[in-house]
Amino acid sequence: MKIKLFTLLLVCIMGMLFFNACKKENKIPELSTCSISEITSTTASCSANIINDGGAEVTARGFVWGTAAEPNLENNLGFSTNGTGSGIFSYSLINLSPETQYYVKAYATNEIGTAYSQEVVFTSVATPWNGTPCPDCETVTDIDGNIYRTVLIGNQCWLVENLSTTQYNDGNQIPIITDNTEWQNSTSAAMCYYNNDSENKEEYGILYNFYAVETDKLCPEGWHVATDNEWKEMEGYVDSEYGIGNSVWDTEGWRGSDVGVKLKSDKGWLGGSEQNGTDNYGFGGLPGGAREGISGEFQRVEEWGLWWSSKNADETNVYRRYLGNHDDNIARFSSDPQSGYSVRCIKNE
Repeated sequence: MKIKLFTLLLVCIMGMLFFNACKKENKIPELSTCSISEITSTTASCSANIINDGGAEVTARGFVWGTAAEPNLENNLGFSTNGTGSGIFSYSLINLSPETQYYVKAYATNEIGTAYSQEVVFTSVATPWNGTPCPDCETVTDIDGNIYRTVLIGNQCWLVENLSTTQYNDGNQIPIITDNTEWQNSTSAAMCYYNNDSENKEEYGILYNFYAVETDKLCPEGWHVATDNEWKEMEGYVDSEYGIGNSVWDTEGWRGSDVGVKLKSDKGWLGGSEQNGTDNYGFGGLPGGAREGISGEFQRVEEWGLWWSSKNADETNVYRRYLGNHDDNIARFSSDPQSGYSVRCIKNE
């Protein structure tokens, strides 16, 4: 009897071991590497395939993305939810920034956990540019090594980007002033970064007071700070209603009809698409803000774009040009020389 009981027990144990050995162990899902296609300046299409559900139902799947490596569901710029189950799934990324590198992974979740695909990296396309490069010089390099694109507007050749040099074209350093009181009391050439943050140089260039403009040594050799009359000519060429030579350009205050919206960049203005310009001629005017001459305070980045004009031969006033995020035209105001504004260079004739 004891032998029979022992034998029965042994058979049961062996059966249980055999059952457990044969029982399938569930795992997290397995995904193919996601693929990216149809990349534009603001959109991209993603697709991926869950090739193994791990033995348990996939209850969530989608994509995670960001501008930093290794995005996941806890740390990302955005994520999608694209149903359940195995197989191929896809998603369209929207509202991307132009010329920006993105990192993307697909993910799938079952009762065991979440699995991610290998990371894919892509760069969104640059925003189409409406300008025509100057025929004899598509780019210009200043003494600091900054490279600027050029644009032909009428018969004038302009730099597309705001000036960013920290040196005069003779190699001498331009003094930098960070203190507000020192800035407002200065009577000699000086420069600064908006908010005293050098990272703003990449987007908006450098702000200079008029004493720096007066040196006639800011722009690369063969170029100069655009004069008041040269700004007037460009304004008349661009505006739909008031042509070159119209007396409206000689007045102060807000002038023209749509010249401002045509010169403003099509991105970067506070208020988004409703306040961005159309940038019809590739001038790319950005809202780099200003530094007040009276107080030394920084003002209105993303709302205002302000540029110095150098004096005409018979001119006594110091003028600035002003584009605003709520305005379709352009302003011409006299200004005190301590103020800090952006600078655009124009090629010598």
